[in-house]
Amino acid sequence: LLTVVVFIREEQIDMRLLLGAGLTAMVRKVLVFGVEEVNIGEMVVVVASIIVLTLAMVALTKYKPTVEFA
Repeated sequence: LLTVVVFIREEQIDMRLLLGAGLTAMVRKVLVFGVEEVNIGEMVVVVASIIVLTLAMVALTKYKPTVEFA
């Protein structure tokens, strides 16, 4: 919802908000690992996704690129 509000207000997409949403989803998946039966392959993919999303978040925070719509 915050992503939509920021887009409407500024007519820009802040990719950090989208990455934050993805990172939140992956962390929720990790929290469920203890409750559900999970194979090692899925766990590796989720951990790799968290690492990639975190690195992308750091890179975008450092360089702050945005996409503007005309």
